[in-house]
Amino acid sequence: MRSTYSLFPLAVLFCLLPDGFLHAQEVESVTLYRDAAIVTWKADVVAGEQVLARSLFPLEHGRVHVMPSDAQWTLGASGLREVQWWSEEGREEERAARKRVDGLRLDVALKQAQLDIIEEDLAVLRANRDIGGTAESPLVEDLEEMADWMHDAFRESLYRRVELREELAALEQTHRDALAALNGAASERAFEWTVVIPEGTRGTDRTQVVESNGAGWSPEDQVEIAPEGQASIWFQRIRYELTVPHSGRAEVVFVDEWWSDNVTTGPGSTDAPASYERNKSRLKRRAGTSPAAKGVDGQRGGRSRHRVDADIEVGLHSGGIVTVGRWEAEFARHAVSEPKMAEVVDVWHAGSASGEGIIRAEEVHVVLGGSPIGPRSVIRDGDSLMVMTGVDEAWSVSRSEEESLCSRSNLGGRINHHRAYAIRVTNGSGEAGTVRIVESLPRSRELEIELNPDNLDGGQIDSVNEAIVWKVSLNAGESRTIRFAYEVEHERGTTISGFR
Repeated sequence: MRSTYSLFPLAVLFCLLPDGFLHAQEVESVTLYRDAAIVTWKADVVAGEQVLARSLFPLEHGRVHVMPSDAQWTLGASGLREVQWWSEEGREEERAARKRVDGLRLDVALKQAQLDIIEEDLAVLRANRDIGGTAESPLVEDLEEMADWMHDAFRESLYRRVELREELAALEQTHRDALAALNGAASERAFEWTVVIPEGTRGTDRTQVVESNGAGWSPEDQVEIAPEGQASIWFQRIRYELTVPHSGRAEVVFVDEWWSDNVTTGPGSTDAPASYERNKSRLKRRAGTSPAAKGVDGQRGGRSRHRVDADIEVGLHSGGIVTVGRWEAEFARHAVSEPKMAEVVDVWHAGSASGEGIIRAEEVHVVLGGSPIGPRSVIRDGDSLMVMTGVDEAWSVSRSEEESLCSRSNLGGRINHHRAYAIRVTNGSGEAGTVRIVESLPRSRELEIELNPDNLDGGQIDSVNEAIVWKVSLNAGESRTIRFAYEVEHERGTTISGFR
C-alpha cells in the first residue's frame, strides 16, 4: 500500500467522519521511557476509511507501527491529516463556558431593561412636577433640602437608577471575562493516521505511536530512614508527563532505559524504536555506576521495567507521581566532622541495595525521624547505596586553641612549636549516636611533625590522609571535650602560616 500524506480541510473532515466515529479508538497501553513514550492505540476494524491513532504532533511513518489481529491481510498507516480535537474535559469546559456566556448575556439584557424602565419613570415624574429645573446633579447632591417638594417615588427612582447602573457595569465585565474564558477553551490541533480497510475485514488492530514530545518520566524516589536496627523503606516513585489526544485510563509501564533495536511486530510490544538507538550508549555508560536493577518483569539487556498496580489516567497534559516499587533495607548512620574546616556534623546513611530494583535516581526525597527534609543526593558504589542527609543541626562541634599550653622554643638553627587544642562535641539530639572527628595536620614540606599517642586523647593516626581521627559515641544530651597536642619543627627563618 502506497503511503500518502494529506491535510484535509476541517469542514470536509467532519463531513467524512462523524464525531462519534472519530472517538472510536482508545489508548490501550503506554510504555514510558525517560525522554519519550510508545502509545498503543486499539480500535475495532471497520470497512472503509478509519482512524488508527492520533498524535498532537506530526509524525513520520517510521514512528507509527500497525499490528492487525487478522493475519490474513496486511495493514499500514496510509495517510496523515490535521484535525481539531477536544479532550472530554476540554469539551465539557467549552460547553460550560458557552452556557455561562449565554446566561450572562441574558442577565445583561434583563438588567438593561430594568434600567430603561427606571429612566421612563423618571421622565414621567419630571413632566408632572414643577421642580424649578431638571439638572440631575442638584437632585442627587442635595436630596435632603429638596425632600419637602420631591415626591418619594422620584427619590427612590434616583437611588434605584444608581444601583442598576453599578450592577449593569459589573455584569458587563463578568460577561467580557466569560467570553475570554470561552475563547480559551478552544480545541487542540491534532494529527490522525488513517487507513482504508477492505470490505469483509474483521478483528482488531493496534497501532503503536512514538511520542517524543511532551512525554517521559524522571525519578522522584522517597526513602523513610528508620533508626539503626530497623528496616528503612525505599519507595520507587516516578514523576511522569504524557500529552496524547485521548482521555481515559490505560496500562502504563515505565522502562529505565532504551534497550531494543527496533519496534517488534507483535501486539502489546513495548520495545523502543530504532530511531532511539543513539540513546543506548549513553544510558549503558550511566548504567555502569549502579547495581543491576530488577523490575517487576525481570531483566534483559540491563533494562529495568516497572508497572504500577492499576491503570492510571492518561490524556491531554496528563501526569503525576506514581509509586512503582517498594523495598526495605537497614541503613546505618555515618557522621563526620572536620572542625578545623567547618564546625558542623555531616551525615549520610548507607545500606546494601543488592538484588533490589533501584531506579537510577541521582537524588531521593528523605523522611528522617518522621520529618521530611527534602531531596538529598544518592551515591552508589557497587551494591552499596549512600544517601547524603546533610548537616545534623542537633549535633554541635567547636574547636579552640589552648594558648596557655602552646609554646615556642629555639633549638640551634631550628624552631620548635608545641601546639595544643580542644574540640567540644555535643549530642543535642534525642537519641544516642556516633560521630567521626577528623583533625587534618599541617601539610608542608618545611615542617616536621611529631605525634605522641599519649597526647592524642585516644585519637588514631591516619598516615595516608595525614590526620588524627577520633570516633566519639555520645548518649542523648551528652558532651565530650577532646584535648590533644603535637610538636611542629622547622628551620629558622621559615615563615609558616598559622604558627608564630
